[in-house]
Amino acid sequence: MSSIQGTPVILKLDSPEATLERVGGKGASLGRMAAAGLPVPPGFHITTHAYRRFVSENRLEEAILSAAAHAGPDGPTTFEQASEQIQSLIAKCTIPEDVAALIVNSDQMQRGDILVAKVTTPAWTALFALAAGVVTDVGGPLSHSSIVAREYHIPAVLGTGVATERVRSGQHITVDGDAGTVRIVD
Repeated sequence: MSSIQGTPVILKLDSPEATLERVGGKGASLGRMAAAGLPVPPGFHITTHAYRRFVSENRLEEAILSAAAHAGPDGPTTFEQASEQIQSLIAKCTIPEDVAALIVNSDQMQRGDILVAKVTTPAWTALFALAAGVVTDVGGPLSHSSIVAREYHIPAVLGTGVATERVRSGQHITVDGDAGTVRIVD
């Protein structure tokens, strides 16, 4: 667990502290699955405290609530459009430095690294701010990885099926999002 002034910011995926109140519904469910030994993507939780601080420091609350309020079957936007709008708002903001440092240290990712994962979810969004590119085993043009990579203007190659098997941590690779290629340099 990583914390700032005693308040948890990052929790291990299978942490017993990963409750609904601390990490949200999806995070708590993933935590229970990981603790039970079920296969889940590797990762960690960014707590609701850290999220609320991020929203507050970037003055996003009103914009997020407005986007959500206009979504619905009878609203001017669909839930998917509202979600994309909120993701776009979040992607343009700055993560508090102390929180960003804990995120980097929690998974050993450094600014300029290529993020290689089976799949990404909104919980991974903070890492896109550090990444120089993204490669995933699963995903396509409308996947989370694709949308967030476009927001951050970083190349992405998705749906490789084998990236996490072939690329080792610390290995140098190049990512050409236009050509859809990943090349292992060493």
